[in-house]
Amino acid sequence: MLTRPVSDQQVLAATLQAMGHQVIAAPVMEVHWLADEDDRLCARLADHLAEAQGLIFTSGNGVRALQRCQVIGQQTMALPVFTTGTRTADLARGAGFSQLRSADGDGQALAHMISQQCQPAAGALVHPCGVVRKDEPAQSLAANGFTLRQLPIYDARPVPDLSDAAVRAFAKGDIDLVLLYSARSARLFFDQMAASGLDRALLAGVDVGCLSDDVAHAAEWAADGGKGSSGESVWRHRIIARQPDEASLLRALTDFYDQPFGV
Repeated sequence: MLTRPVSDQQVLAATLQAMGHQVIAAPVMEVHWLADEDDRLCARLADHLAEAQGLIFTSGNGVRALQRCQVIGQQTMALPVFTTGTRTADLARGAGFSQLRSADGDGQALAHMISQQCQPAAGALVHPCGVVRKDEPAQSLAANGFTLRQLPIYDARPVPDLSDAAVRAFAKGDIDLVLLYSARSARLFFDQMAASGLDRALLAGVDVGCLSDDVAHAAEWAADGGKGSSGESVWRHRIIARQPDEASLLRALTDFYDQPFGV
């Protein structure tokens, strides 16, 4: 079961299906493009880009949102682009950017890479981001003297209910694995289960694949209603990526099940 927004799961879904896996789409969030709601947003982004020394993308949705604004000129294309992972870097490459540097890690790793390769005096860094975002890389970049222009350009809003296909599959015991990519998505998944009238006891026969230890912790904490872990997992097995990126998660799944999961 894939829980990412539709725009983020399509490539993986197609890859897994080609490998013989049955895939159920059950997004816990839906991406809304804020430029569709505020026609001044793209102009503000263009102003920021005119003075930027580099671009930061921590999600593929940042790339997609920038494309929708249609403010990518030659000057923007020439900017170095810094990403958390290779999947986002690939999307940026597909959008026409050529100077790509991936941290292959989390926001803190991204901030470290930028601090090694850029100088604060060279200009601001522009981060087209979501309304809900983590403290990093902004916190570390600020501590290192960088000016960061974060412009919320998309909003990943909760989907209140599990998809009908997911509810039916849970009821029949057909779900073997749920993939969770963030602590927020873990919490929203349990909100969806409750809204759909599904008992968390169903998860005793389900594995969970988590992008990081933080996500795995949230997947237990949320299951316990935020009261603190009882020490016993609600899941059958937990498979956790060694690095917080999708490629690492897929490698962990491949090793655990001894069958290919997109790598």
